[in-house]
Amino acid sequence: EAVGMLEAGVPAGAAAAEGTLPPWERRQQLGLVAGFVETVKAVLFEPTRFFQGMDKRATTWDCLAVPVVVNVIVAVVNAVLQLTMFAGLSAFIAGMGEAGEAMAPMFVTNTAMIIISVILAPVFAVIGVFLYAGSIHLWLAMTSNARLPFPQTMRGYCYSGVPNIAQIVPILGPLVAVVWSIVTTVIMVKAVHRTTTGHAVMATLWLLMLFLCLGLAAVIVIVGLVAGAN
Repeated sequence: EAVGMLEAGVPAGAAAAEGTLPPWERRQQLGLVAGFVETVKAVLFEPTRFFQGMDKRATTWDCLAVPVVVNVIVAVVNAVLQLTMFAGLSAFIAGMGEAGEAMAPMFVTNTAMIIISVILAPVFAVIGVFLYAGSIHLWLAMTSNARLPFPQTMRGYCYSGVPNIAQIVPILGPLVAVVWSIVTTVIMVKAVHRTTTGHAVMATLWLLMLFLCLGLAAVIVIVGLVAGAN
């Protein structure tokens, strides 16, 4: 890599100053599986080092594959667990006679929804990246803290969402995934855009807080209407 940069006329020491490409973007040298695994390990356990050391000159769409793979893994594992549970319940209700027959369509519908969710997992992953990365960059732009263009925010968010893979763990997994991914996203925003922790936190959470406020306002309005009607 250093020889290639020298041949291209890049000054010595530029690689160290600008950082290195994430393992996923070096998968041609590391291998597909190793590139993904090394990226996951680095984001989960060394997020500050990962994002501070990431070469922020590169622009690529390849990073979208990371949240897609994570989302598909989560969807497949959850689908297997749910289908296994439904299979057990189906066997249980098989001897319930008419009651069991009445419940059969519900299991068929749920099974179909699970399969559809697996098929659409890549689409949901890409939509989620653009939605949340867009909200982060919008806040940074409104507060004059966007040091780099949107593609770099999107690239960073693709990697900061890696902790969502913890959703494969039943019960506590989803909660751990949410908290962990918020932490890595804050670290990413701070490192990529060289901003303060406060701005990084607000950029990460303002959309979620907006939704919570709108939901609370809707509940208050509904309660007020119901109380007025009575």
